[in-house]
Formats: sequence, C-alpha cells, structure tokens
Amino acid sequence: MLPENAELNLYASRTVNTRLAKEIEAGKVALSQPASGKLRRKDIDLILQDYQQEYGKDHDRPVITQQQGEQIFSSSSKPSTMKHIADKVPARGADAQGPSKPRTYPSRTELVRSCHMKIKEEISFVIEDPTIDEAVLHLMGGDRAGFLSEADWGVVAQLDTGFNKLVNLHRRVKNIDFQALREPRLDYAEQVNVDQERIDMASACLLYYGGDVSSLVRFCGGEYTAAHRDCEGLIEEIKDHVDKKDIEDIRRIMTDGCPAELQKTFTKANKMELLRRGNGEAFESHQIEVTKTVNKEDRNSHIIPVDMSICRFSAYCQPVPQTANTKKPELRICWDGSRKMTPDDVIMNEDVDMEKEPEITFGDTKQKFKEDIYNLRISHPNTELYLALMDITSCFRWPKFNPEAAGAFCYSIGFMNLLCITTAMVFGYIASANSWEPMRRAIEVMASVYFASNQVEYIKHKRFLDMITITEPTQDTSKFTKAKKCSVQTGSLDKTGKQKPIRPRIYVDDALICAPFGFIKIILLACIKAIFLVCGQPQEHLRQCPLSLKKWKGCVIGHEVIMLGLLWNTRDLTIGITEEYLAEVHEQLTGTWHKGRKSFTITELQKMLGKVQRLGEASGWVFHLLPHMYRSTAFALAQNTKELELKSRSFKEHMETIKTLKERK
Repeated sequence: MLPENAELNLYASRTVNTRLAKEIEAGKVALSQPASGKLRRKDIDLILQDYQQEYGKDHDRPVITQQQGEQIFSSSSKPSTMKHIADKVPARGADAQGPSKPRTYPSRTELVRSCHMKIKEEISFVIEDPTIDEAVLHLMGGDRAGFLSEADWGVVAQLDTGFNKLVNLHRRVKNIDFQALREPRLDYAEQVNVDQERIDMASACLLYYGGDVSSLVRFCGGEYTAAHRDCEGLIEEIKDHVDKKDIEDIRRIMTDGCPAELQKTFTKANKMELLRRGNGEAFESHQIEVTKTVNKEDRNSHIIPVDMSICRFSAYCQPVPQTANTKKPELRICWDGSRKMTPDDVIMNEDVDMEKEPEITFGDTKQKFKEDIYNLRISHPNTELYLALMDITSCFRWPKFNPEAAGAFCYSIGFMNLLCITTAMVFGYIASANSWEPMRRAIEVMASVYFASNQVEYIKHKRFLDMITITEPTQDTSKFTKAKKCSVQTGSLDKTGKQKPIRPRIYVDDALICAPFGFIKIILLACIKAIFLVCGQPQEHLRQCPLSLKKWKGCVIGHEVIMLGLLWNTRDLTIGITEEYLAEVHEQLTGTWHKGRKSFTITELQKMLGKVQRLGEASGWVFHLLPHMYRSTAFALAQNTKELELKSRSFKEHMETIKTLKERK
C-alpha cells in the first residue's frame, strides 16, 4: 500500500519522466549528454501547472498558490502532511538521511576536454527507444539527484524487482566519494579478488553521470584510456622507417581509440533479450575460472566492474554474450559478438564497416619465418642457429576503445552480479586483429632497424637476458642439414658478405626469432627495445610489462623449440607435431569419428578439419586429404539445406527474408 503522501510524489515522478521522455524524443535532451546544471525552475513550475490542470479542475480555487514568490501545494486538495516544494527539490545529494554533498566532480563537458580521446562523428552507439528505465537512472545523476525525495524513491522501488535493486544501490552508494578511481593502483599485481569497494565507487560514478559509460571511462582515465602513452614520441622515432598508412593508424588508435568506425543502433527489446539469455554454457559452467579471469582483467585495467543492476537502466550500454575457451592452459573469456539466436537479433559483428580498419598481413608470417631459417642455413652452414619465442603481453587488449564506444562492448556476469565496462579491445570482435596489426608491423620493422644499426641497450635490458638460458652451440657440425642456394632463396648475406638485418616475424602476439649464435643476443635486445618503444616502457609498479615475463622467465633458447604448437628444429631443418597433439588427434579419430557414426554436427566437423590442417603443417601430404574432406562437407551441408527447406517453416521464412533484402540492395 502506498504511503500517505505517495500519490503526489508518484505524480511528480511520473510527470518528470513523461516530460523527459518527450524532450528526449523531440531532441531537446540528449541522453548521450547528461545534464550537469541545477534543476531548472521552469521544470518545477511545469510540474505544478500539470498538477493544477489534472487535479484542480473540480475546485473553486487553485490547488497550488503563490507565497513569497514560491509555489506551494495547497492544503485544500491534500492533507497538511504535504511538503513544501523546497523539500521536493533539495540540493544535490541531500535527503532525509544526511546533509547535502558539495559538488566536487567535473561535468561531462569538462571530462571530454581533459581526455585525449574526444567525441568522434564516426562512432555512434545508441539504444533507440528509451523508456522510463533510462529516465529514472537519469534522475539519479549529478544535480538531478535531489529531484526526487526518499519517499519518491520508495515508490519507484515498488515498481518491480529491477527498480528495487537499482534504488537500493542508489541509496547505498550515492554519498560515496569516488575520486580514488583516478589514482594509480600501486598494488594491482597483488589483487586476488575483484575489490567490492572499487565496484561501489565505479557504480556511484556511473550513477552520478546518469549511466553514461563514456563519462565513467573518462573520469577514471589513466590506465583505462592509456593516458601515459607518448604518441608523438613514438611517431617521431618510427616516421622514417614504418609505412605511412601504419603511422596514420597508430596515431588514430592512440589518440582517438578504437574502432575506426562504429555506427550501431539497438532496440531496448534486443538489449533485454540479451540480458535474459545470459552467457554461453562454457562460461557459466566454469564459474571459479571465470571469477579468476575477471579479477585478472580488472587488476590490469581492461574492464571497470560496476553493479549489474545498472545495466537494464543505462541507455549507454548493452550486454554482449560471453563464452570461454577452456582448451588453453588458462581459461580465456571470449567476447561473442557473432552468436545469433533468431533472425531479428542485432549483433555487434554484423554489418561492421571494415574499410577504415588496418589491413591484416600476419597470415604469411610462418612461411616467411621458414624462409628466414632456410636462408640463414645457406649462409651459415656450420653455425648453430638459435630459435627464440617472445610473447607480447595482452596484445589484443593494447588498443583502447574510444569512451563513446565502450558501452557497446560491455558484458554482464549474473553469478558475480557485475556489469563489466570494457575499456580495451576484446578478443572476439571482428576488428580486434586489425586494431593490433599496425603495432605488430611497427615492432617487426623497428627491431630490424635496431639490429642493423646495433642500437641496442645492453645495460638497460640486461635483466631480461638474465631471465633466460641460452644453450651452448654444438661442435659437431656434421649434424646440420645443408640448404642449397637458388635463384629464389639466395641466403642471408649481402653483396659484401655482411649479415643482412635479421627481422623477427610476429604471428599475432608471438615474436618468432632465428639467428646464428653470434647474433642471437643482439636480435633479442633489438626486439625487446622495439616492443617497449611501441607498447610502452616497463613500469611494473603501475602495469604489466609489455614483454610477457611469465612466459619469458626460464625460457631456453636453442636449436629446437616449440613455437605456435609446432616443434621447430634448425639442425634438421624440420617442423614436427608434438606428442600431446598427436594424442588429441588419435582421440578424435577413435572416439568421435569411429566406424559406427551415421551422422555428425558442424561443430564436430570443424574440430576435425582444424586438426587435419595442423597436421598438414608438419606433413605436406596430409593437405591432399583436405579437398576430399571439404567436398564431403559441402555435400553434407547441401543435403541438410534441402532437408530444412522441406521440413522447417522458420528456415524457409528466414531464407525468403534474405532474398528480399538482397533484391532491395
């Protein structure tokens, strides 16, 4: 049952929300630009006028009166318990429980001015049909926070469970000082659990800015926007060596953020459906591992966790489903922007404009690395060739999102009650690999430049060499397989007999290095210097080292190394399959693809084709099997399509829709 004065309170709330919705629809109030000024006097007057029109028509005199220049509610229409309008509009942060809180936080405009990542016309993300949900959240922020009284919020909390959770969160965090979000996290490496105190501060910040995700990201700044990176210094160093298009892309990624372009419009219904579905089975069934991974993402400032109850009410975010890759040594969260459960689903990886994104060129990396090894063996037939692998830390997370786009890449975790605001590029977005490519190519080029000019910093980077073991070269050169020079593969020496610049080949985040014994330390130091140039100098008290020390420490540099899941040997000039992988293939053949199988799923077929393709990298004759497997796959899919056309009504309707859309284009 409503409280005694709840009728007027609810009327005021309903009037504000209706008027706000109309203003939003008319373009007078932009949800992407939360108001930061004080509550307008005309809003108060309009509410009172509406109240007079709706409830005062049956009375001889107005139900509202003027007293000393201020309108008050008349006792002729309501009991004497009606409050003065001044009680309805206290200063921001004031309520029945405590004094008002002085303004200490920057406005949205001030945040945009102070952040190097500005608003871009190319990036637009919006929920196109805001409801009372978004209006209520808007009233919690900034100087609007005092518009509704504690009694009003009590009425709002009774609307449904979601409103109840939001109001309870608002009551709990509204007076929290969240300035600490801007301070460096010097103890980030020791964090073992997501800090509830930081969740509350981030939630308070998001509520203060009316649910505007971009303002939260800009307010936090620092690691979340990579404010420490020296873009101009990097450009100055690489301008004479790196491709001009890559330099342009690096500048854009470091100053404007990613993606290059984002034009997405979502409906509230689509958002609520994604919330209802939740995450994938692999994600939900590994809660302990997911919790550890989320803590890792949080401590490395790749996400800003806030209370999940905000998700439904914010017009600036949507939850993207998550799945998990459980085959890795450590569980990897995969952002699933491609899962489409119904034809009407709007997903992030659909209709993405890739024209402005950098080109992907790492596909030929392994072939080039094989040729490098062969040419080195031509020119150094009796010298031990050393192999090394360097892993670049979280390379896909290195590019940061433009704050205006961050809300489109969020994800929710029900069992942790978290909405994770993603501030760094995600693993699974269609443009994630493109966003890393300019930096990958720049590292390759600059490492080769530093090697050729011997501009390495031995003393500065000696500690990294001390972390690894370089084996002694063999004296028995008869074990070396010889390589023959030809018109295509001419060796690694120039016309003067000097070693040509050695270039690391980077496959996504793995730098593959091969060098003769006398050059191995130089190229290692050159590669380390190039990684730190592009990704930032190591400051491990503030953030992860760009060189993955977890994989680098204890690494053995020698003639035989496992790289990219393959066993490379420079003495025999061979590439082999590991025993563990062969066991996995055998299990697939005997367990899944036994002679008794009469049918199969697409997922099972995908896994088998992937296994066979990997085998072909070590045994070329295996590739002769693939055309037959592809043909069988195409036949099976065609037969399945015919079956669906005959028996599935929804499939036929979907196909008709696709044909219609193609005809329109």
